[in-house]
Amino acid sequence: MRLVWTGEQGLIAGSREQEARQRVQIAEGYEQIVQLGSEMDGRPTTWTERHLIVLSQALHKP
Repeated sequence: MRLVWTGEQGLIAGSREQEARQRVQIAEGYEQIVQLGSEMDGRPTTWTERHLIVLSQALHKP
C-alpha cells in the first residue's frame, strides 16, 4: 500500500458493462509483484506471483 499512498503506483479501475453498453466502475485496486522461493525435492525453487489487491465499490463505505 505504501506505493499507492505515496503516489508511486496508481490505482487501476475495474469496470463492467451494463445495459445500453455503458461501463460502470465496480472496483479499484493495484498489482504487486512478489518473488517467492522454497525447497522442492531438496532443490531450491523460485517463482514470481502477481498479487491483485482489489477494493469492491459495493463493499466500500466511506
